[in-house]
Amino acid sequence: MQASMDSEMVRERLEELGEELQTVASLVHLSIKNQQHGVHESVGSFDCSGDAERKFQVLKGEVQTLARVLDSNSSSLASLTADSLADVNRLADQASRCKQAIGALDGLCQAEDFLNSSQSLLAKNEYVQAADAVASAEVLLGDLQRAEAASVNRGGRAGGGVDKENRRNGSGTGGGSGVLRAVKRLLLKRRAALESHLRDLVQEALQLGPTTRCRKLFSGYLCDRYFRSAVPLVDVFEALGRLGQLDALFSEISEKLRKGVVAPLLSARHVPPPKRVSDTDSASLTYAPAPASGVGAGGASASPGGSGFPSKEGGGKEGGPGMVSELLGRVTVVLEFMHEEVLGGQAHLTSAFGLQLMSDPDGLSKILLNKLEDHIPHSAQQLPDFERGARDACYLFEDRLSEMGYYAEDNAAPVNQQKAAVRGNLCRFVETVDGRFSAKRRRTLLQQARDLALGDYHNTVQVSDALEGGASSDVSSEGVTSAKGSKMGIYKHDKDSSNTQAFRLEACQVSTVASSLVALVRATLAEACSDQIAPHCAKELFRTARDMLDLFRAVVPVQHANALDGVPRIAAVFQNDCLYLAHHMVTLGHEFRHGLPPPANQTATMIDTVHLFRELAAHSFSEQQRRQQRQLQEFFTGVDVLASTEAAASSSSSSSLHDTTTSALEGTFPPGEGENYPRERFDGRGWMATAGGDATTVGYGGGGGEEGSAAVAVRKSVYHLRQLRQAWSKVLPHRVYKRAMGALLSLVAGKICTPVMGAQDLAEEQTHALHRIFKTLGEAAQDIFDSPAEAEQYTPGWSKAVVVGQMMELGLDAIGERLQDEGDGLRPLTNDELVGLIRAIFQDNAGRGAILDAIAEVS
Repeated sequence: MQASMDSEMVRERLEELGEELQTVASLVHLSIKNQQHGVHESVGSFDCSGDAERKFQVLKGEVQTLARVLDSNSSSLASLTADSLADVNRLADQASRCKQAIGALDGLCQAEDFLNSSQSLLAKNEYVQAADAVASAEVLLGDLQRAEAASVNRGGRAGGGVDKENRRNGSGTGGGSGVLRAVKRLLLKRRAALESHLRDLVQEALQLGPTTRCRKLFSGYLCDRYFRSAVPLVDVFEALGRLGQLDALFSEISEKLRKGVVAPLLSARHVPPPKRVSDTDSASLTYAPAPASGVGAGGASASPGGSGFPSKEGGGKEGGPGMVSELLGRVTVVLEFMHEEVLGGQAHLTSAFGLQLMSDPDGLSKILLNKLEDHIPHSAQQLPDFERGARDACYLFEDRLSEMGYYAEDNAAPVNQQKAAVRGNLCRFVETVDGRFSAKRRRTLLQQARDLALGDYHNTVQVSDALEGGASSDVSSEGVTSAKGSKMGIYKHDKDSSNTQAFRLEACQVSTVASSLVALVRATLAEACSDQIAPHCAKELFRTARDMLDLFRAVVPVQHANALDGVPRIAAVFQNDCLYLAHHMVTLGHEFRHGLPPPANQTATMIDTVHLFRELAAHSFSEQQRRQQRQLQEFFTGVDVLASTEAAASSSSSSSLHDTTTSALEGTFPPGEGENYPRERFDGRGWMATAGGDATTVGYGGGGGEEGSAAVAVRKSVYHLRQLRQAWSKVLPHRVYKRAMGALLSLVAGKICTPVMGAQDLAEEQTHALHRIFKTLGEAAQDIFDSPAEAEQYTPGWSKAVVVGQMMELGLDAIGERLQDEGDGLRPLTNDELVGLIRAIFQDNAGRGAILDAIAEVS
C-alpha cells in the first residue's frame, strides 16, 4: 500500500481489518468456551495458540502500515485529508483501536497459556510454579480489564456515533469483553481448584490436639492424587502464599492451636513438657497429665526441641515463680514444634504465622497475660520472688520466640510493624507486676465482699462493746442523725446520754454478712499497713476497703429487697448492720492511718461516709415502722369504739374479750376469770392484776366479740405486737426496741383513748367492756416492757391510757381519795379531761357534784 493512496482506499481497508478482527475474536471466544466445558475441538478448528498467532501477525502488519501512512510527511497527510479533516480523525481513531484490539487478543492468549501451564504444573505436583502461573494470569487479566474500562470511558466521551461505528467494526468492547469474561471465569475455576487441593493437603498433613501430628512430606497416593516424588509441606504453604491465602489459613490454624493445644496445656497443673518425636517424613507432639508423684514443677525438656526453661524449687506451687517458668516452657515446646516441623524452619512463614497467632483479639499474647495474672500471688510477701522468677522466664521466652521469627523484624511491612507491637507484652508485664498485683487483689476482695452481700441474710451473731473490743471504737444505735442534723423517727438521744454515747455499741444482733465484712475490711487494712507492700498498693487497698463497705450499701438493699419489706426481723437486722458498719467506720481510718504511706497516713478516714449508713439505717427501719403502723390502723378501719362497746354491753353483761372463732389465736392466750371483775390491785412490779390470778392470766376469757368491734381490733393488734416482740426483742438494741414497740403500742392505745375521752355518756356495762380492753393493752405492755415506768417512758400517752382504763372501774369514793392525795393517780389527765370523763361515767348526783367541786379546788 502506497503513501499516496486516497482516503477512500484507507477507509475500505480499515473496515476489512475490523471484520477480520471480529472473526478472530469470535474464534478465540469459541475455543475458550470449548475448553471450559471440556469439548474437544475437531480437526481444522481454530487454535488459540496457532491460528491466532498467525492471524495476529498479519493483522499487526496491516495496522503498522496504516499507522505509517497516517504518520507520514505532511504532503502525504494532506492528500488523505483533502476531502474532510473529520475523515482523517476517524481513520486515525480506527487505526488506534485496531492496535488496542490486537494487544488485547495477544494478552488473552498469554493468559490462556499461563492457565494451561498451571494445569500441567498442578498435574506434576509443582504447586509453587502452578500458583505463580495463576498469579501471572490474574495480573494480565487485571491489566486487560483496566485497559478495557479506560477504552469504554474514552468511547463514551467521543460520542454515540463513533461508538456505534466501533461496535460495527468489532474494534470496540463487544467481542473483547466476551472473551475477557470467559477467560476470567476459567481463571477463577482453575484458582479455586488449586486452592481447594492445597487446603486439603494441609488438613491431611496437620492434626492439632493432645497428640499433634504433622506430615512433612507428601508421597504416594494422597488426596486423590499420586505423588511420584516427595513434596514438602512447606511448598504447600508457599503456594498458598503466592495465592494470597496464607493469612486466612494461618488464622484458622492458630485458632485451633490455641484452643486444642495451648489452652489445655496452660490449664493443666503439674504436667510434664510435651513429648516431641520426629523423623524424615512426619513428626508428633504429645502431652499427658503427670503421675501423682515423682514429677517436678516443669524442668527442661529432654526431648528434641526442648524449651530449655530452668526448673525452680517450688515451681509447682500455685502462683510461685517456678509455675510461670513451667507454663512458658510448655508453650515454647509447642511453638518450636510448629516452627521447625510444620513450617520447616522458614522464618518468613513463622513470622506470618506469628502475626496471626499473637495479634488476634484472643491471641496467644492475651492468653498468656491472663494466665500470668492468674498466677500473681495473693500475698505481698511472695510478690518479690514471683517478680524475679517471672522476669527471667518471660525474657527467655520472648528471646526464643524472636529467634524463631514469631515476632516481625524492624524491616517488615508497615502492617506487620503495627501487628508486631505485641512483642514485649510479657516483658512489660513483669515491669508492672506491682500494679497488677494491687488490681488483682482489689478484684478479689471486692468479689469476696460482693459474694458476702449476695449470700444468706438470715443468720445473725451477737455484738456489743464487750465483744467488739470496748466502747472506744463504736457508735451507738442511739442518736442517729441525718446529714442535715435532723432527728429521724425513733432515733433520738436519751435525756441521760453522755458525751461518749456516740462511741458506744449497744448489744444487738447483726447478720453474719456484716460481721464477716468487717473482719474482711480489717484484714485488708492490716495488709495495707504491712511493711512488705508497695506504697501505691497500700493506697489501693485502703480505697478497696472503703469500696467494700460501700458495696454492702449498694447490693444488700437490692438483693434482699423483698425480705427487707416483708420480714420485720430482717428489716431490724439490716438496720443493725448499717449502724454496726458505721460504728466501725468512725474509727477505722484513725486506727490504721499511721501504717499507711504518706500522705494517706495524715488523711485516711472513712468518717465521711458514716452518715450514709446511718441515714440508710434510719430510712430502712422507719419505713418498716410505718408499714407496721399501717397494719395496725387497718385493724381499726370501720371500727366505732363507743358503738361497738355499747352493743357488746347490751347483748351480754358477761361477754369476754376473746373470740374463739379466730382460729389463728386459738390457744394462744390462757383463760380468764369469767364474768366477775373484782377491784384491781397492783403486783410487786406495779402491774395491774386480779385477786384470782397473776398478771399473765388476767383478762382473757372464753366468749364473744364480733368482727368490726373494738375488742376484735384490739385482739388483732395485741397479737400483732406480740409477734413483733418475738421478732425484735433479741435483735434490736434495747432502747431502739423499746421505742419502736412503744410507738406502735401508743397508736393502738390512742385508737381507744381518743373516742373515750370525747364520749358524752357511758353506760355501766360499757365501761366494763372498755376496762377489759384497756386491761388487755396493759398486759401487752407488760410483755413488751420491764416495768410500768419503762412503758410510760417509751410509749407516748401511755400514762393517760392507764388512768382512763382505771377510771372505767373506779368509784366516786376511790376518785375522791386520789384527789385528796393531791391527784397523783390522776395527774396524766388535765382537769377538763377528768371532768369530762366523770360526767360521762357517773350520773348527776351529790357525790358527782362533790367530786367536781374538789377538782375545781385542785385546779
